[in-house]
Amino acid sequence: MKTVFALALFAASTAHAAPFLISDPWPTGVQPDACIATQLEGGSTRSLDLEVGETGRKLIREDLADAQSGSFTWRIVCTSNVAGVAPSAPVDFSFAIGTLAAPSGLRLAP
Repeated sequence: MKTVFALALFAASTAHAAPFLISDPWPTGVQPDACIATQLEGGSTRSLDLEVGETGRKLIREDLADAQSGSFTWRIVCTSNVAGVAPSAPVDFSFAIGTLAAPSGLRLAP
């Protein structure tokens, strides 16, 4: 029985295997209507998906399954359609997909 439960738990945890970029929910108040990520290596842009969380506040939840392997830095800016509300300050986010981590703890042994 424990094996069946463990397999069911493993299957449920891998149901969303793609990497996702997620944010904390926005604070109460004006919520974003759009978020754009600009890739600093090349300048391409990507519109990020916004979701309404359990508290009714929006958050970023972007599926990165279609992203190429490599290391990236995105500059993310969010906007609101509310008149008079300025765009958010830009936030840089660096990440790597499908790249092997560099070795650590290298040393000579006798």
